[in-house]
Amino acid sequence: MRQDLQLIQLDHKLLADLVVQVAAGTLRTRVAATMPLTEAAEAHRRVLAGGLRGKIVLTLG
Repeated sequence: MRQDLQLIQLDHKLLADLVVQVAAGTLRTRVAATMPLTEAAEAHRRVLAGGLRGKIVLTLG
């Protein structure tokens, strides 16, 4: 079993810069699929299976 410790620090300036980039269309990510939150288990299985070209986005509602 492997454990990793990750310390995350809130960086307001970095977050604001990311918001500006997303709004300007200069920061993008590839989306492989959009699925409702009720299908989170299936989304997880797809990620574990590999071969995705992008992220899976879970939606509410």
